[in-house]
Amino acid sequence: MKKIILSLFFASILATTSIAGSHAYNASGNFRCIQHFGPAQMMGQMPSHINGEFRCAGEMEFNGKKMIDSSHCVVSNIVTNGRGSFTGTCRNYSGGKTTLYIRFTDSFALQDQSGEGEIIILGGEGDFKGATGSGVFTWNSAGNDPNDSSWGMAYGSSKMKIVLP
Repeated sequence: MKKIILSLFFASILATTSIAGSHAYNASGNFRCIQHFGPAQMMGQMPSHINGEFRCAGEMEFNGKKMIDSSHCVVSNIVTNGRGSFTGTCRNYSGGKTTLYIRFTDSFALQDQSGEGEIIILGGEGDFKGATGSGVFTWNSAGNDPNDSSWGMAYGSSKMKIVLP
């Protein structure tokens, strides 16, 4: 009886570990973005508040289906004590009537040239109607225009678990 209980105990630990280690992502993609930021606005002495937008293009695979997408994102970065707290809301267009709405967030030191953040699925239209879920993304700075630092480039990749009704 002790052997059966111990076997069941270890089997449940192994099953829990393998399930917990599996994020079951069903979507992945990569992106390249042109970014434009407006002038920083001071709210009192601090923090500074910088708004902008991204125009992105990339490829995405969802449940084995490959799509080319383009995005428009509205972004906000609040800087406090040398760290940026970044939030963006995007409309990703894929193939005409298919749209995915996402929000992404990240926190980073101002000198960072790369990082990782979180994605929340806000919904969608067409193939993504009623979508929910979450994911992660990585980003890399590709530099700013040396003549106008309000323009820059970024690229990266994402993994998401998209749930449809």
